[in-house]
Amino acid sequence: MNPPPGSDTAASDFRAFADHAAVIMWITDATGHCIALNNKWYAFTGQAPGEGEGIGWTNAVHEADRLAAKTTFLAASAAKVGYQAEYRLRRHDGAYRWVIDFAEPRFGEGGEYAGYIGSVIDITERKEAEEALRAANARLQRAQAAAKLGTFEWDMRSNRLEWSEGIYPLLGLEPFSRAPSMDLVMKCVPEGDREGLSRVMARITSTVGEFDVEFRVVGADGKERWIATIAEVQAGADGRPAIMRGVDIDVTERRRNRQALAESNAHLTAAFEQTAAGMCEVDPTGRILRVNQRYCEVVGRPAEELLRLRMQDITHAEDLAANLALFGKVVETGEAFQIEKRYLRPDGTTVWVNNTVSRIVLPGETDAEKRISVLAVVVDITAGKAAENALRLADRRKDEFLAMLAHELRNPLAPIGAAAAILKLARGDEARTLRACDIISRQVKHMTGLVDDLLDVSRVTRGLVRLERKSVDVKRVVSEALEQARPLIEQRQHRLFVQTSPSPAFVEGDHNRLVQVVGNLLHNAAKFTPERGRITLATDVDEGFVKISVEDDGVGMTPEMIASAFELFSQAERTLDRSQGGLGIGLALVRSLVDMHGGRVSAESEGTDRGSRFEVCLPLTAPPEEAHGTTHPLDRSEGKRLTVLVVDDNVDAAQTLAMLIEAMGHDVHVLHDPRGALQRAEEVRPDLCLLDIGLPYIDGIRLARMFRESPAFGALRLPSAPCAWRR
Repeated sequence: MNPPPGSDTAASDFRAFADHAAVIMWITDATGHCIALNNKWYAFTGQAPGEGEGIGWTNAVHEADRLAAKTTFLAASAAKVGYQAEYRLRRHDGAYRWVIDFAEPRFGEGGEYAGYIGSVIDITERKEAEEALRAANARLQRAQAAAKLGTFEWDMRSNRLEWSEGIYPLLGLEPFSRAPSMDLVMKCVPEGDREGLSRVMARITSTVGEFDVEFRVVGADGKERWIATIAEVQAGADGRPAIMRGVDIDVTERRRNRQALAESNAHLTAAFEQTAAGMCEVDPTGRILRVNQRYCEVVGRPAEELLRLRMQDITHAEDLAANLALFGKVVETGEAFQIEKRYLRPDGTTVWVNNTVSRIVLPGETDAEKRISVLAVVVDITAGKAAENALRLADRRKDEFLAMLAHELRNPLAPIGAAAAILKLARGDEARTLRACDIISRQVKHMTGLVDDLLDVSRVTRGLVRLERKSVDVKRVVSEALEQARPLIEQRQHRLFVQTSPSPAFVEGDHNRLVQVVGNLLHNAAKFTPERGRITLATDVDEGFVKISVEDDGVGMTPEMIASAFELFSQAERTLDRSQGGLGIGLALVRSLVDMHGGRVSAESEGTDRGSRFEVCLPLTAPPEEAHGTTHPLDRSEGKRLTVLVVDDNVDAAQTLAMLIEAMGHDVHVLHDPRGALQRAEEVRPDLCLLDIGLPYIDGIRLARMFRESPAFGALRLPSAPCAWRR
């Protein structure tokens, strides 16, 4: 049979466009014979050029699917309507891949039927995903059925229905709030779905056997859910259906996933206009000829505006030179390329994209009549770029922090080592021994502070910090924070000015943690203000809030530094001598602790060398009622010589602590294995017991509980520290 007139022209025009498409495309004439397939078909199937024309394309279809594919095509062709079919297609390597074949009829200018144009898309991964989803759902259903969650039993003859507690949440009801009934279930089914569900149930209840059905309900709580019923209809003594037993499962999320998958498949039906990627076609000068809606969304401009512009007009100036060099090459040689670049949006923002660019050549009767255009497939990668930059910044900060930590922990070791050597050599020289001890004490205190800060950060970031909330006097907080920071302030000869509000200033919070907040701000100001600087600490009560501010005339901050001031491990540039010290976690702790108190903290600066101002704002609360203070267990000893039991598996720590307590004039007994603690306590009858929390075999908290529960020590009281108890 000869092809209808115009078939050659249609095939030629089709190839000019389709060979540049990202998917397999084909076209038939009015007789149903394939007159052209693009090069993607032959690359995929390995057929020789032209072999797929006519009905040769069916040779690449799996034998088991071939008849169905032909039947679907012929039926649609007879009705001249669009269709889609799924079948397995042989790849060039012999493997079969699942594909979906979309086609729409095409008509001539006079409305006469001219054949089909269609596309073929590989959906093997989707098929595998669907199969995996089906398998996962099957496992889930079996597990829930075995656990008897949402089970029911319905005597269909007496209409007596019983169900488990798990059915009620599916209907948005409180457990056991209503008597089970089919009427209750049907009332939850939307009115438009009831007739269809009733027909399904009538068919199911008329047959003995297993079944599953999904239906929609709107519960008493107003929420829409999809329920899957998996059940079995069992026969009575007369052999007719009598009892239905089964399980109901909430499959709302599965339905959403299925809908999402359906929507994803629907996207595959589009070629240019509805593709998920932006598409832009330009002429060899860069003038924009055609765009799809996604491209308009990416660049933030309507199509009407874009068609008046060149791609150069919306490309970031820093990316233009590299883009034009590759663009000229693709126009000249047809060599496709990929590039990451930025587009300029009308609001001044930029969007990062990945452009895959290729040349399209539309044939003409002569070379001069050939039309060249360039097609760009555009994917927005702004979020990925931001994540990449954030990861790079986090990695750099991590490296800087580790370097700082190593330096800060290593610095005290040299004087400690030297002091230890002095102690060995200075036998009998009491003054030199005391100086060496002072050096060790200061450096250990410094290292302890660093470790405490690290532990604080770890606890705060993991949500392990518990605030001991009570009404706190901000003036006392400020006073204690000043006491902590005063040595550094005096060492650097700063001028300190304190301005407190005359009004009562109480907040609900943890006193020690608030002292830590203000102390960190004061230490920060003292460190980053040159010697003989000015520091002002002020409190104010304003509109239900207590405001605490710390202001200095120090090194100041740039806008970039302000933006990251409260981020973990963030620090300003240091001088080579690293005189400020620290790990860059103080302000991060401040923000976390203030957030936990329901407050806010802010930073401001007019720029480098213009000083900084930090302000903490906390909700004001009423002053507390008079309360009796508490004292530490050792404060209650009244000069009495105590018997102390130390339980710690760290031998050095236990012996050092014992030496300290003995130096204070008390008797000490040391135990390294907690399993013998109760027996040892019976022998020595201690007044005070110090327990390491991280003990082997029995942790310190459990051991303390054992002391409390023991008849011999039942009258003992535990102080506030979780690792110690006393009489």
